[in-house]
Amino acid sequence: NNEGIDFQNKVIRHSLLFNTLGGLLLIILGYPFIKIIFGKEFIFAYTIMLIIIPGIVIDSVCRTIFSWYKGTGKPKIVSYFSAGSLILNIIFNIFLIPIWGLYGAGFSLLFTYIIKSSILVLFYRKSYYLSFRDILLIKRDEIVNLKMHYFNNMV
Repeated sequence: NNEGIDFQNKVIRHSLLFNTLGGLLLIILGYPFIKIIFGKEFIFAYTIMLIIIPGIVIDSVCRTIFSWYKGTGKPKIVSYFSAGSLILNIIFNIFLIPIWGLYGAGFSLLFTYIIKSSILVLFYRKSYYLSFRDILLIKRDEIVNLKMHYFNNMV
């Protein structure tokens, strides 16, 4: 179903865009927020947050593709990827936490998200004969439509 895949890819692209914008907002506001709400003794959490944010943004693609597979009757694919990423994360944690502590846990999560998302996008791409551009790069007309939709409704 080409129409369904086209819509799914559009959802992936928009999700990636909005999660990237949210990640940038967290990068900008995270430090003062943590300092004001939790105090100076928790400011180290900002660095961990900086480590994790790119992984969370990348993982938004995974979550969207997982929804597609569940909705098209292929939940086993989601289970396999989830189990694999759990095992991968445990392995990374075993090696990185003793070396870097909480920062190691952050890097473990980041590496797991990157690897899981990369493999899933490759699998999804191959399954539906798509290009990376179709899946990940937002189109100019979509940006124009988003601007018109959100900014016209604000005024």
